[in-house]
Amino acid sequence: MKADPQVLLRPKVEVSRIGDTLYVRSLEGAIKIEGFEEERGFLYRREEKPFCFTVKRVSEGKEKYCVEEALKGVPEVSLSYAGYEVVVRARGYKSYALYTLVEDHRLDPLTRRSVGESFRLKRGYSKTCYALTGVEGRRETYPHIFCLEPLPPSQVKDVENLEYRTTHRLLILVWSYENEYHSFFVYKDGELLGETKGFSFEIELPKGRTTFTVKVKSKEGFISKGRSITYSP
Repeated sequence: MKADPQVLLRPKVEVSRIGDTLYVRSLEGAIKIEGFEEERGFLYRREEKPFCFTVKRVSEGKEKYCVEEALKGVPEVSLSYAGYEVVVRARGYKSYALYTLVEDHRLDPLTRRSVGESFRLKRGYSKTCYALTGVEGRRETYPHIFCLEPLPPSQVKDVENLEYRTTHRLLILVWSYENEYHSFFVYKDGELLGETKGFSFEIELPKGRTTFTVKVKSKEGFISKGRSITYSP
């Protein structure tokens, strides 16, 4: 008896057209598409005109897809700052898709989320950029790129009760701090000695007059002005 021929599995993919760029992501198994480039788990190709392509599942079946031409146009975007938030208003289309831009301002399709004509975004302490597209069916317009201005640096409170204690060979700096923090930087005459998460720091006993400064690093990465104390033998 002859064995039944093995059924080749068709590739399962997710296809997204954003402006002139078509992204294809495999949902199961490795795939190949002639004429496409690969980046961060996606295969992509830039082409405004309608075209067809064949997705091949490695060592198995294949499937042909066709896409329409690029959806031309860019949505209008206006920003209104309101403290820690930004109100984003879009015009030109009935629905929209929002993407967070990654390094080098590249669009990452995995960050996609559907938004309406008006939505809010939270601001951080670093500049964040987004891409907004208008959506019509399975096509999306060219992206409108916009960035949110970061929040101003927060004022970091300095340490309190800074003092020193000495032994015959060591100087021990001690201080207190009640706010949240990441770490403390310790300086000797302006030169960084080290970083600690504790409330004390040991240094070899100086031979001459020396000024020590302790600065606080906040959890957001900001540094306080610093509090200083001077040792005199």
